[in-house]
Amino acid sequence: MPSATNKLSEESVQATELLAGKVVARVVRHRESEVLVEFTDNARLFVDHTTHGVELSVTGTQEGTQTVEAIACCFCAESINQEMSVELSVHIPDGATQLLWAHTRCLYPRLHESVPVLP
Repeated sequence: MPSATNKLSEESVQATELLAGKVVARVVRHRESEVLVEFTDNARLFVDHTTHGVELSVTGTQEGTQTVEAIACCFCAESINQEMSVELSVHIPDGATQLLWAHTRCLYPRLHESVPVLP
């Protein structure tokens, strides 16, 4: 079974191979959580922020539609799944919000002992 880091690396290679040599025609923002990149050969890359991480979908290629999904821990950068992660909502002073994910094993040791943690 591949490690979490290897899984992210494999997903990166897969996306790179699907998009190799393509020329960007335009970039579109239909929704706040999504970026669409259209290429001159009509292939499309959707980058979508989901509750589980970032999902990449490549459509219009000879290989058909391919989906690559990856969530990485903000501390160790290894891939994680929802069962072993904590979602952190970071509110930035300009009004923006960023969601981050962390392994509980990476987050909890970094918390000050006075911070209560739910079981």
